[in-house]
Amino acid sequence: MNVFPDPVPDLRDASRSGVYALDAARRPALEAAARDTDSRMHVIDLTDAHDKDALLRRFAEALHFPDWFGHNWDALADCLDDLAWLEPAAARVLALWGLTPALREPLLEICEEACTRWRARGMAIWVVVTEDAA
Repeated sequence: MNVFPDPVPDLRDASRSGVYALDAARRPALEAAARDTDSRMHVIDLTDAHDKDALLRRFAEALHFPDWFGHNWDALADCLDDLAWLEPAAARVLALWGLTPALREPLLEICEEACTRWRARGMAIWVVVTEDAA
Protein backbone atom coordinates (compact mmCIF):
# COMPACT_ATOMS: atom_id res chain seq x y z
CA MET A 1 0.00 0.00 0.00
CA ASN A 2 1.36 3.38 -1.00
CA VAL A 3 1.35 6.53 1.11
CA PHE A 4 -1.31 9.06 0.13
CA PRO A 5 0.23 11.77 -2.10
CA ASP A 6 1.24 15.15 -0.71
CA PRO A 7 -0.17 17.54 -1.68
CA VAL A 8 -3.61 15.98 -2.01
CA PRO A 9 -4.20 15.27 -5.72
CA ASP A 10 -7.34 16.10 -7.66
CA LEU A 11 -9.63 13.38 -6.34
CA ARG A 12 -11.46 13.24 -9.68
CA ASP A 13 -8.31 11.84 -11.35
CA ALA A 14 -9.19 8.16 -11.72
CA SER A 15 -5.72 7.30 -12.99
CA ARG A 16 -4.25 8.00 -9.54
CA SER A 17 -7.01 6.53 -7.38
CA GLY A 18 -6.42 3.38 -5.37
CA VAL A 19 -5.66 2.20 -1.83
CA TYR A 20 -3.39 4.43 0.27
CA ALA A 21 -2.13 4.81 3.82
CA LEU A 22 -2.98 8.21 5.27
CA ASP A 23 -1.38 9.92 8.25
CA ALA A 24 -4.15 11.00 10.63
CA ALA A 25 -2.81 14.58 10.64
CA ARG A 26 -3.70 14.83 6.93
CA ARG A 27 -7.40 14.04 7.36
CA PRO A 28 -8.50 17.71 7.28
CA ALA A 29 -6.71 18.25 3.96
CA LEU A 30 -8.39 15.18 2.49
CA GLU A 31 -11.80 16.30 3.73
CA ALA A 32 -11.27 19.77 2.21
CA ALA A 33 -10.20 18.24 -1.11
CA ALA A 34 -13.33 16.08 -1.18
CA ARG A 35 -15.52 19.15 -0.62
CA ASP A 36 -13.63 21.20 -3.20
CA THR A 37 -13.97 18.59 -5.95
CA ASP A 38 -17.62 17.62 -5.38
CA SER A 39 -16.42 14.22 -4.23
CA ARG A 40 -18.21 12.14 -1.62
CA MET A 41 -16.26 11.03 1.45
CA HIS A 42 -17.62 7.98 3.27
CA VAL A 43 -16.04 7.54 6.70
CA ILE A 44 -16.03 3.95 7.91
CA ASP A 45 -14.92 3.88 11.54
CA LEU A 46 -13.49 0.43 12.19
CA THR A 47 -11.93 1.28 15.55
CA ASP A 48 -13.85 -1.39 17.49
CA ALA A 49 -14.48 -3.75 14.58
CA HIS A 50 -12.26 -6.61 15.69
CA ASP A 51 -13.83 -9.35 13.57
CA LYS A 52 -15.12 -9.79 10.05
CA ASP A 53 -18.80 -9.55 11.02
CA ALA A 54 -18.32 -6.21 12.77
CA LEU A 55 -16.27 -4.86 9.86
CA LEU A 56 -18.91 -5.91 7.32
CA ARG A 57 -21.68 -4.32 9.43
CA ARG A 58 -19.74 -1.03 9.53
CA PHE A 59 -19.34 -1.05 5.74
CA ALA A 60 -23.02 -1.86 5.24
CA GLU A 61 -24.07 0.99 7.53
CA ALA A 62 -21.67 3.59 6.17
CA LEU A 63 -22.35 2.84 2.50
CA HIS A 64 -26.07 2.04 2.91
CA PHE A 65 -25.70 -1.39 1.32
CA PRO A 66 -28.91 -2.83 -0.16
CA ASP A 67 -30.89 -5.63 1.49
CA TRP A 68 -29.28 -8.23 -0.78
CA PHE A 69 -25.87 -7.68 0.87
CA GLY A 70 -24.81 -11.16 2.04
CA HIS A 71 -22.43 -10.14 4.89
CA ASN A 72 -19.38 -12.00 3.53
CA TRP A 73 -16.22 -11.03 1.62
CA ASP A 74 -17.71 -11.85 -1.80
CA ALA A 75 -20.80 -9.75 -1.09
CA LEU A 76 -18.58 -6.86 0.02
CA ALA A 77 -16.69 -7.08 -3.27
CA ASP A 78 -19.97 -7.14 -5.19
CA CYS A 79 -21.28 -4.05 -3.37
CA LEU A 80 -18.03 -2.11 -3.78
CA ASP A 81 -18.16 -2.90 -7.47
CA ASP A 82 -21.66 -1.42 -7.80
CA LEU A 83 -22.55 1.49 -5.44
CA ALA A 84 -25.44 2.46 -7.77
CA TRP A 85 -27.69 3.19 -4.76
CA LEU A 86 -25.47 6.07 -3.63
CA GLU A 87 -25.93 9.64 -4.81
CA PRO A 88 -23.80 10.67 -7.80
CA ALA A 89 -20.39 12.14 -7.03
CA ALA A 90 -17.36 13.32 -8.99
CA ALA A 91 -15.27 10.79 -7.03
CA ARG A 92 -15.59 8.67 -3.89
CA VAL A 93 -13.30 8.44 -0.91
CA LEU A 94 -13.70 5.48 1.44
CA ALA A 95 -11.98 6.60 4.62
CA LEU A 96 -11.16 3.60 6.81
CA TRP A 97 -10.29 4.83 10.27
CA GLY A 98 -8.93 2.38 12.83
CA LEU A 99 -8.48 -0.73 10.67
CA THR A 100 -7.07 -3.56 12.77
CA PRO A 101 -4.09 -5.53 11.42
CA ALA A 102 -5.99 -8.83 11.61
CA LEU A 103 -8.51 -7.69 8.99
CA ARG A 104 -6.15 -5.66 6.86
CA GLU A 105 -5.09 -8.21 4.21
CA PRO A 106 -8.46 -9.54 3.01
CA LEU A 107 -10.15 -6.14 3.15
CA LEU A 108 -7.44 -4.24 1.31
CA GLU A 109 -7.25 -6.90 -1.38
CA ILE A 110 -11.00 -6.45 -2.02
CA CYS A 111 -10.63 -2.66 -1.98
CA GLU A 112 -7.68 -2.74 -4.39
CA GLU A 113 -9.63 -4.91 -6.83
CA ALA A 114 -12.64 -2.58 -6.61
CA CYS A 115 -10.45 0.48 -7.24
CA THR A 116 -8.92 -1.22 -10.28
CA ARG A 117 -12.34 -2.01 -11.73
CA TRP A 118 -13.64 1.53 -11.11
CA ARG A 119 -10.45 3.05 -12.56
CA ALA A 120 -11.00 1.02 -15.76
CA ARG A 121 -14.45 2.62 -16.00
CA GLY A 122 -12.98 6.10 -15.54
CA MET A 123 -14.36 6.62 -12.03
CA ALA A 124 -12.10 7.62 -9.15
CA ILE A 125 -12.48 5.64 -5.95
CA TRP A 126 -9.91 6.31 -3.24
CA VAL A 127 -9.53 4.06 -0.21
CA VAL A 128 -7.51 5.73 2.53
CA VAL A 129 -6.51 3.84 5.65
CA THR A 130 -5.30 4.82 9.10
CA GLU A 131 -4.84 2.34 11.94
CA ASP A 132 -5.48 4.82 14.73
CA ALA A 133 -8.86 5.73 16.19
CA ALA A 134 -10.86 8.42 14.42
